[in-house]
Order: sequence, then C-alpha cells, then structure tokens
Amino acid sequence: MNPEGRSPHRVLEIDALRFIAALMVVFFHWAFRGGATQHYTQAVYEPLMPAAKYGYLGVQLFFMLSGFVILMSAQSGSARRFVVSRVVRLYPAFWVCCSLTAICIVLFADPHFGVGLAQYLINMTMLSEFVAPDVRLVDGVYWSLFVEIRFYAMVLLVLALGWLRHVERLLWLWLGVALVLQIAPDSRVSTWLLGHHAALFIAGACCYLMHSQGVSRRRLALLLASFPLAAYDAASGAAAVSQRYAPHVVDPWWPAALIAVFYVGLYVVSTRGIAVLRHPGMVACGALTYPLYLLHENIGFMVINRLHGRVQPHLLFWGLLAAMLLLAWVVHRYLERPISAAMKRLIDAALAARSPRRAAALGQE
Repeated sequence: MNPEGRSPHRVLEIDALRFIAALMVVFFHWAFRGGATQHYTQAVYEPLMPAAKYGYLGVQLFFMLSGFVILMSAQSGSARRFVVSRVVRLYPAFWVCCSLTAICIVLFADPHFGVGLAQYLINMTMLSEFVAPDVRLVDGVYWSLFVEIRFYAMVLLVLALGWLRHVERLLWLWLGVALVLQIAPDSRVSTWLLGHHAALFIAGACCYLMHSQGVSRRRLALLLASFPLAAYDAASGAAAVSQRYAPHVVDPWWPAALIAVFYVGLYVVSTRGIAVLRHPGMVACGALTYPLYLLHENIGFMVINRLHGRVQPHLLFWGLLAAMLLLAWVVHRYLERPISAAMKRLIDAALAARSPRRAAALGQE
C-alpha cells in the first residue's frame, strides 16, 4: 500500500496488483459496507453489491504484496536503512490523508462521523493502537497499517540480528507457529505474529525469494504449505463477515477461491511475469494506491451521504471514484513526494551529524 520509487528492479505487476487490491477495498466500502448496516450511509450501489461484498479480501492481497515488497526492501541488510525507508514512505502520505479526512469530517458535519483534536493528534502518530488503543481511528482503514507495522517490526528484528540469510528457515518456523496458534490460540502471541494473516505475508515473502533466487522445491513447498492456512482463515472469516452484515451472506467458498487466485497470480508474477500487467503506466497506478486507500472510505461516505438522491447513482459512484483518484494523484504528486524528499534530507543530515562515517556508509548501500 506504500508505493516505492521506480528502480530498474521494479516489478511492475506488483503495482498493478496493488491498484487492483485498492479498488477491491473501495468497491467493498462504497458499494456494500456503507449501506449494508446503514451505520455510515443509507446508499448502496446495487449493480456491484453482490460482488463488492467480497472486496474486503483486497486487504489480504495487500498483505501478500507486502510480504514480497518488504522482503525486497530489506535486502540491503541494513536495519537503519530499512527503518528510514519505511518512515519516509509511510508517514508523509498518512499525515496528509489523515489531515484531509479530519478537515472533511469537520466541514461536512456528517452525524455518522466525528473527530476531536486529541483524537486527531494521536492518530497522526500512526501508533494509536499501540499507545492509545481506546482512541477512535479518524478513518477505519488504518487498522491494516497496524498489522503492517507489526510485520515491519519482525523484519527489523531479523535485520538487527543479522538473520536475513536464514529468512527461508524463519518463514518455515513462522508458518509452524501460526499452525500451532490455530490449535492452541494465544491472543497476545497471535497479535504480534500476525495470527490469521501470517500465511499471507509468508506467501508473499516466499514469492519474492522465488523471484530473486529462483524456484526450488523447498520454496514451492513453503508456498503450498501456507495456502491451506490462508484459505482456511479466509473461509472461516466469512462467517464473521456474514454475521456483521446480516442479512447479507458471504459464501465461504468465494473467499477461499479468491485467496487461491491471489496465490496463483503472485506465483506467476514471481516466476514468469504477466505481460498485460507489465506496463509503465502501472507505476502511476502503484503510486496512487496508498493515498487512495487512506482517503477513500470516510470522505467517500460523506460525499455519498451529501449527494445521494440528488445525483444519478451511476454518475455519483463512478464520478466519485474519478474524483478520488484525482485527489490521490494530487496528494502523491504535490504533497507526499515533496514531504518525503524533505524528510529524507532531514534524516540524512541528522544521521550525518551524529555519525558521519556510518551515514556515509548508509548512503553507499
């Protein structure tokens, strides 16, 4: 969900899959979730509603892609460089999007949403679940960032201990622990080892290893071994989704089938590539994904609530999507990129002042 700068080693298909995942989540929220319980809006987009109710699985695809991309970014072996790259990539867009969402909540004065100063400031740390779990999120989509941050912490630990060369064995160990947690659940351990999402990150990381180091029997076995857990978690999670959005029913076979499609798709991307997705324009799509994901839900609901009944449904839905894509592009081009560049310069300067020799080595990596 956090687009990287273009490089000669960039996998364009990953950008395309990111964009597809983001659209799945957007469709889920706007065409299904918002009106399914009427907690956020009374409007639904009926033409997409039967399929859109499965769009929440776009987050599962995001987690698989994170396993791929984050392991790729960790290949320098430098814990410091990894931390700097994550901070510079995540925070600028988050600060901008969280601020825009808070401003819109105040301006729209929609009774479904509210924000206070303390709530906003705590959210801006991007650590609210860890430091103030009772504080309401400015936008509900932030929950997945906390899962990602835990994954980053695991990768950082591997880098700090110098265990990156053992990453394949560590993935097998992680999968084993995840299976044990299915049999003997422990909420605290499960939370930090990503519990029901572990198999997705493992699959993504395994696909990166196959992409960078080639397919082997052990890597293929790891990918296949992680699939039943990922499919089971998706299928069993369907019951909770059905209960939450009753009387709408989520068929458990569809989530499992979509996870299978994700696995096959990422495996093909990792080993052979998909020509139709290998287009330079995918870089732009990948760049839009993170701000689109952060901005779309609550702002979208508020716009729908304001214009529902006044604007023809098709025009409202697709026009709002076009406007949100444009807003995501503006945020990325004119705010996220300049802030990221400035932040990178400040961090580099601080590191240089603290330890010139180590900062110089970091710059050469």
